Amino acid sequence: MKKLLLIILCGICASSLIAQSSLISNNKPLAFFNPALQNTEIEKGIVSASYIVNPYIQDVNPANYQAIAEFKLNENFRLGVHSSKVENRLNKNQSAKVYGSYRLEMDKGNYLLVGVEAGGYSDLIKTGEFSKVYSPNRFTYSDTVAQGLDLGVGFAYSYNGLTAGMSFSKLNKPDIVPFPSPVLGWVYMGNDSSFVLLDTNVMDKPEKVKFGLGSNLNVMYEWKAGEKVKVIHSLHFGNIDLTGADYTGFQNFIILNNRHSLGLGVYTNGYTGYYTSLGIGITESIKIEGTAIFSEDLNWDVVADNY
Repeated sequence: MKKLLLIILCGICASSLIAQSSLISNNKPLAFFNPALQNTEIEKGIVSASYIVNPYIQDVNPANYQAIAEFKLNENFRLGVHSSKVENRLNKNQSAKVYGSYRLEMDKGNYLLVGVEAGGYSDLIKTGEFSKVYSPNRFTYSDTVAQGLDLGVGFAYSYNGLTAGMSFSKLNKPDIVPFPSPVLGWVYMGNDSSFVLLDTNVMDKPEKVKFGLGSNLNVMYEWKAGEKVKVIHSLHFGNIDLTGADYTGFQNFIILNNRHSLGLGVYTNGYTGYYTSLGIGITESIKIEGTAIFSEDLNWDVVADNY
């Protein structure tokens, strides 16, 4: 079923917040974050608050948010806080972290950045909801939640408009409740057969397992297309391993007069989606931006007996 995810984000900014605001346009998860990335154009600090709604889906979905505040202690050292909430029909993830980053100048205009972060998280699995998403079944279990400490580290390199960074979260391998595992099997229809999802396997008391190491790769390039026009390209990979990445996103932003912005991009996280954004600068220090995401997703159709 095609659906339009409309994401409204309001950023109260002291400068262009491309490094962080680009995260808002990610469908999954909003908590991807590299603590080493710095906002280099700020005077004293920057605050960004983003509110996410989904008005065009069939089921009522709670609103989500992301908020960042970063303060400049000197030319090279920053401190900040980052908080987010991501909730859908299957799970809810909340986190709040403090982070710090330091910029070391290697040569003129050539910088190495290091960041660390620490905070708490809560990961809720809505076990009973799986009966509405996968093939209809009879199980009903209470929701399960895992809470703990999340430690992370990030690195970045910046030179002549190019910024490349890598970060790792869940270094302490905290607990998580895993999603129910799929039950697959052969279905025969006449002379044809297929290997399909039959149901889900949910334990009466799901056991917690260790969180896998989270990884995040960002590559951004900024260049001037004119005296008052700036172009930014942003490539983002989330949770990279030998099989690929859980999330891949590519965005392009045009910035006019350091105020207004227009963005276009594409992403994949199992499904392919597209997004566009428009930012209006009230002043050079305050900007309001809206982003719309177009995505195709599958839900169980009881009448058609199919996804």
